[in-house]
Amino acid sequence: MSRVGDQQPAGVGGWLLLFCLILLAWEPVSLALLASSYLGQAMFRDAAFFLVLAARLIIVAIGVAAALAFFNHRPFAAALAKAAVLLSAGMAAFLLLTPYFPSNLAPDLKMPVLAATLAWYGGWFAYLARSKRVRAHAENAG
Repeated sequence: MSRVGDQQPAGVGGWLLLFCLILLAWEPVSLALLASSYLGQAMFRDAAFFLVLAARLIIVAIGVAAALAFFNHRPFAAALAKAAVLLSAGMAAFLLLTPYFPSNLAPDLKMPVLAATLAWYGGWFAYLARSKRVRAHAENAG
């Protein structure tokens, strides 16, 4: 006999839906806007700039794949999402701490922005690791 409080949340809803929408919409659109803002200056950029841009594109693609995996009930969705979050956090730290990609942040703002960014990704990683909905998805996927 199952009690109401014992039921696992099912499907992509709640915070998981928000997370998937961020991966499907916010991340690709923000990368596209950023990349398009530098197109006029492309001839003045070195190879490192384009390598970083390509790496960011790959990371966003992994995030999109993770969101689609959740919507398509794939068992690897949570693992792929965790990888996307870790890669995004690593890229954010790399971008804030190195000169390879242009930034308009004042030097004294880089560390607070880095802390907030890592808290953002850390929060999503913790959610993915502890969520009953994510756990139920992994158990029922396939």
